[in-house]
Amino acid sequence: MSVPALLAFAGLCLLLAITPGPDTFLVLRHSLSGARLGIAAAAGSGLGSFAWLLVVAVVAARAGRWLRRPKVARALGNLSSRALAVLGVATLSARTTS
Repeated sequence: MSVPALLAFAGLCLLLAITPGPDTFLVLRHSLSGARLGIAAAAGSGLGSFAWLLVVAVVAARAGRWLRRPKVARALGNLSSRALAVLGVATLSARTTS
């Protein structure tokens, strides 16, 4: 990856990290009811994010090992190409409503 592309990616990650999301508004809403509720909401939000991090790490590690097998990689390629073909046919044959 080139340096400009890496800097652009890092900038995008920073922008997405500072953009408020549903967790931010949940914490704000509970914080208005009391500091204790706000802290509990923030802790729950952080714990939920950490749980998702662990799930994604485990799934990515398992998928990496699983996809190294040539038969699995080929089957996944065949399945995804067929799914794209079905979606393409469905899109082309869809009736437009006006």
